[in-house]
Amino acid sequence: MKYYTCANTSDGVWDFTGDNVFDVEDIIELKSTNRHITDAVLGCFCKGISEPYDEIIAPGSKGLKSGVILNSRKLAVVANFSGASKTVNLDDLFGDIHHLTDTLAMPRAMEHAYREAKRIHDDWEKIYIENMDFQRIDLFSKGVIAALAEAQSISGQAKIYKRFFGTTTTEGPVNFIDGLTFDLSRRYFIKGRPGTGKSTFLKKLSQALLEKGFDIEQYYCSFDPNSLDMVVSRELSFGVFDSTAPHEKFPERENDIILDFYIESGLSGVDERYHDELAKIKNAYDAKIREGNESFKTAIAMEDEKNIKALSMIKETELLKACELIKKETE
Repeated sequence: MKYYTCANTSDGVWDFTGDNVFDVEDIIELKSTNRHITDAVLGCFCKGISEPYDEIIAPGSKGLKSGVILNSRKLAVVANFSGASKTVNLDDLFGDIHHLTDTLAMPRAMEHAYREAKRIHDDWEKIYIENMDFQRIDLFSKGVIAALAEAQSISGQAKIYKRFFGTTTTEGPVNFIDGLTFDLSRRYFIKGRPGTGKSTFLKKLSQALLEKGFDIEQYYCSFDPNSLDMVVSRELSFGVFDSTAPHEKFPERENDIILDFYIESGLSGVDERYHDELAKIKNAYDAKIREGNESFKTAIAMEDEKNIKALSMIKETELLKACELIKKETE
């Protein structure tokens, strides 16, 4: 599986790495300030792995690895994780050619634009909230949760894995929903509008599953990290996710089911009645998101150019040496 544990959000940098390695017995930190070198070393390390493993993708990238978790071995190799018990220092190993950069730093222009976009999004939500039938959506939500969590309780302490399934990258919005849900028996696609209770529903579903002892994976919104976008229960083999832009998807399989929060909130006709006002808000929101994304893209592209150049100067034998240091720490 691939997912993010860090993201640049409207509320600053959020890091859930610790929420994914809490039950790992052996954690090795790759100390590095060049995400391309980290990815190359991890790629070399993964070539010798035959069992399934999770890939933690570097924030702002489409596929650069910043960590791997081998659940069968209870082993994790993660970039720049202070909670690790062992460290392999790539900065020291490749120090003479290493380009230093903070890959988690948010450009100020990006942070400002995202915060402005969040303020506009709140205005967007307000229109729908003021027109919702709360009693109707509450009954609908309770019914769906009761059906999804109807399984008999199991013993043991339930675990929560907090992640992001997608984020903004230099190549545009990216998500790993398909890879995270491909082996699930049931997938539920939530359709709705801002403020119609999608995240609240997912939080209540999470609580219901946890109370019955089931482990859950919670995937948060990389724009608003206080909002949930997906909940997965591997034990019950289902996933429920917010299937609206920028990660809009439609049913493809027999057991893909739509949960229409727009209709169930009693909002039919609201889009038409507030067409002009909603269009104005959406345009302003989209403009701020583009502004933030362009700021991010420009900053990361400049750093990546230098980082890739530094990587090109490292010989394959030196990458193999770094891999051997990791393997030695796992013995």
